[in-house]
Amino acid sequence: LLECLSRCSSLEEMNFCNCPEISGTAWEKLAAGRFPYLKKVDLSECFRVQRNAPAYSGVELLECLSRCSSLEEMNFCNCPEISGTAWEKLAAGRFPYLKKVDLSECFRVQRNAPAYSGVELLECLS
Repeated sequence: LLECLSRCSSLEEMNFCNCPEISGTAWEKLAAGRFPYLKKVDLSECFRVQRNAPAYSGVELLECLSRCSSLEEMNFCNCPEISGTAWEKLAAGRFPYLKKVDLSECFRVQRNAPAYSGVELLECLS
């Protein structure tokens, strides 16, 4: 399904709220797409610790979103498994129309993961 969506370049909204069972491989297929008209993305609750499932860091997906300059809203609420490298990829983007972003519960201290300061991301959003 996500591979199919990756070919839908006219998408304006994507809502994957509370879909933590989507595999890293599936996210990577979506990340291969181009979404020049995307205005709203909701990935809340998608990247959190799951039993019996390897965590996906989000690098490819956030790099894809960094190219979505039409974004007005981004929701990453409760996505503590997104890696610092992934956040840096998102921070490389430019979002002149961004009005709302939710990063609550994203930067909690995680076991076995280096802390991400968020400096680049905050500079991008300023």
